[in-house]
Amino acid sequence: MTPTGPDALTRALARGELSEADYALERARSLFELGRVRREFGDVERANPRDATPILRDLVARYHSLTPADRATARGLLARPTDSSDPGEHHYRSGAILGKRCDSTRPLCVHWDEKTNHRDAPPGADGNAATIPADVQATLDTFAGVYDLEVDTYGYLAPLPDGSSTPDDGGDDRTDIYLADLGGDLNPFFGYCTTDDPNAFGFHYDYYDVSAYCVVDEDFAEFGPPGTEQGFRDVTSAHEFFHAIQFHYDWLEDLWLMEGTAMVMEDQYADDVNDNVNYLGNSVLTSPSVPVDRGSGGFEYGAWVWWRFVIEDLGQLVNPLVIREEWERVAAASTDTDGPGPDNTTNDLYSLQGLRKVASANGHPFADLYGKFAWANRLPFIFYE
Repeated sequence: MTPTGPDALTRALARGELSEADYALERARSLFELGRVRREFGDVERANPRDATPILRDLVARYHSLTPADRATARGLLARPTDSSDPGEHHYRSGAILGKRCDSTRPLCVHWDEKTNHRDAPPGADGNAATIPADVQATLDTFAGVYDLEVDTYGYLAPLPDGSSTPDDGGDDRTDIYLADLGGDLNPFFGYCTTDDPNAFGFHYDYYDVSAYCVVDEDFAEFGPPGTEQGFRDVTSAHEFFHAIQFHYDWLEDLWLMEGTAMVMEDQYADDVNDNVNYLGNSVLTSPSVPVDRGSGGFEYGAWVWWRFVIEDLGQLVNPLVIREEWERVAAASTDTDGPGPDNTTNDLYSLQGLRKVASANGHPFADLYGKFAWANRLPFIFYE
């Protein structure tokens, strides 16, 4: 599960007072109801602003182990902002004026609340959904640019259509992005992508490929000084949309792979923002004794520097095909190009197993490749700009 703490929840899990499913539920509740969870359990850590996606993934993965009452709570937490059935989940207020704007050529739609006195309404909302606030258009344009890079240029599978999602699929089967004032929450975060695909909630993981929807901050004004909003929007959109893409390959993959490659994609899209540099403090660059595939302590994000090394060492600076090769190796989806599904596939490797195959296929045994990386980290003044 997504590492957090140590805090009251992790201690309760260790003592057996919470099952994994109960822990996942309470951790997800802390994203939206941190004060309430603290009142019940004590010193509960504030989640990392990037951890909402994996925390909600953990909840979906353990949904079938919850009691019926807790399942209802979980579905409320996983519901889209347009579903106001759960008072704790970040949803649009009653009386919201729902706006929707879709891209004309890409399967993307942005949704927002146009009600002027509602906190989730983006700046410029005037009560008329026919007029498009600037931040709505900026969000759609940004996700369109991300789609062009990650799907059209790099050749990743687009996120799965969400037409089977219930009770709300956003009106059609295109990938939906919702604007909400996430930065104004007690526990602020940039955005997240999660799933309400009914195939994700079964007792057996017969579906490793599921659709996704995303929620991002409506204006990113709370995260930095004026003028930095678009930079935060750029890296958040590129990072989270890549999670939606990952859900088409295998939504239950290892954290260091999911987060490390998503960090690479945000840097590929917005190279001038350099938010990823903030995560090098927890990476094998600065802590060479830590395994490269450690998925905790922030190392799941700092893993991007390893993936960047692999891209450069294999000579794929412009188009990081090696990352796509990795996701094709670990894919356990029914859309797997090498097999019909999780029960009969030539791939479905896990994490580092897939990477070993990718390295070998590119003429570099993994041991040699990692040895070269370790050598480069001993001489960073030569190998790093």
